[in-house]
Amino acid sequence: MNKCKYTETCPVYSGELKSPNLTTAMFKRNYCETGTDSWGLCRRYQVAELGSEPADIMPHDPRDAEDIAKSLDV
Repeated sequence: MNKCKYTETCPVYSGELKSPNLTTAMFKRNYCETGTDSWGLCRRYQVAELGSEPADIMPHDPRDAEDIAKSLDV
């Protein structure tokens, strides 16, 4: 299986950070375990690649990754 490099530390992947409407399995299936194209769609992955630690960001966050990273670095 081709998993995202952040799965070991990702609270969404571990199920610690949850969405009220979507399941952890759905996130894993749509973002974490489906290869680099899907990882690139994950907002957590995008923010992490910019060098910020996205504590409570969900993969489907509607904000731009750079805006999120800037808000985390404040």
